[in-house]
Amino acid sequence: RYSHRPRWWDIVLPPQHSPLPVRFRFTVSGVTAPGTDFVVATPEEQYMEAAGDAPADVTFRCDAQTFVLLAYGRLRPASALSTGTLTYEGNQAWAELFMRSYMGG
Repeated sequence: RYSHRPRWWDIVLPPQHSPLPVRFRFTVSGVTAPGTDFVVATPEEQYMEAAGDAPADVTFRCDAQTFVLLAYGRLRPASALSTGTLTYEGNQAWAELFMRSYMGG
């Protein structure tokens, strides 16, 4: 439903971080919509878009309820990971940074 949504969420980058851009993809089970990418192009330019052909640095998998709770800041990624409702594959350092610093809105 969105091709490019301005940021209403934030990922706080530490002073020393891997080169940008970084793409965090969410694949949501039980829905027919394409995945969602959270993209950090620069520290000032962060946005959300429908998943496309660009490769993701980290792919998270969850159900629709978990995704909505994460997206709106009602659930922390580390909590979802610890309960098994969120899993991931990809770049370990970026995944850990996302789980530590993502703030939904």
